[in-house]
Amino acid sequence: MSNKLVIWDSASVPNAVVLGKNSEFENPWELRKGVSRINNWPADFRYEMDPDFPHDTLLVDNLINTHQTIVASPKLRAFLEARGLKKVEYLPVTILDHRGRPASTEYSIVHPIEPIDCLDLAASQPHFSAIDKTTIQRVKKLVIDEAKLDPQRELFRANGFGKVTFASRALAQALDQAKFVGIQWKELADYH
Repeated sequence: MSNKLVIWDSASVPNAVVLGKNSEFENPWELRKGVSRINNWPADFRYEMDPDFPHDTLLVDNLINTHQTIVASPKLRAFLEARGLKKVEYLPVTILDHRGRPASTEYSIVHPIEPIDCLDLAASQPHFSAIDKTTIQRVKKLVIDEAKLDPQRELFRANGFGKVTFASRALAQALDQAKFVGIQWKELADYH
């Protein structure tokens, strides 16, 4: 268990947008691996509102999506930028409504780069991909070696395990106090 970290998760909010398909782009795996995309990010990157949720049109601060990315409102992005997060990129996104028209051009993917090699492999008991031996598909238990953390990094992914984004407890508390909508926190012990 970690006292210093929580997992960033999307909260279900009544009538809030659920994102569906996104633009195809070269090497989408780079987002999970924490590879910098700032210099080659497509200017016209789009997310469509999921057609399975046709009445959900409320644009909240953190939008639910199946790609394990943080899709942030301009207000949330400004808050994170003002906090001076280290090793985080902000990649522009257009949100298309259910008719394919732009609902917003001001959202961003909050992309932590340069993952930290902090997963306690012995305690986590990872299952590695058969195709990419450096990618962890799942863990029996999510355990972080806190001695390997960088205290300057408040938002990051773990090396090899890009399915979750970790936030410092201090960042989570600051976001909660600012009352951002659409974010919830999960304890590491509750991850499965």
